[in-house]
Amino acid sequence: MNICVQYMPFNASNRPGNLVSFDAWLSSLAKTRTTGFRWRKEFPWLKVINIFGRLYISRDTIADFERRALDGEFQKQMRPAEAPEAAKKADRLSNFSGPPQ
Repeated sequence: MNICVQYMPFNASNRPGNLVSFDAWLSSLAKTRTTGFRWRKEFPWLKVINIFGRLYISRDTIADFERRALDGEFQKQMRPAEAPEAAKKADRLSNFSGPPQ
């Protein structure tokens, strides 16, 4: 008797229900738990549900987050890249006139 078992890896999208593990959602965004903690404090509308000490987020909240992100609500002005530390040091040394006389 041959039994064929189809393997489905864990993925928040193939789980039934409206709740997704907060950690799994953060991982799918390549964000850390620390970033998740900051977001929860910074964005009070980011509703996280605590069930027996584990955090979950609803798919509706995720959709709202994605809509706001696409609308540019979280954009910040990008800073230009700074010169590498070695270049700064070389620049300081080139302006050095020597020890005081």
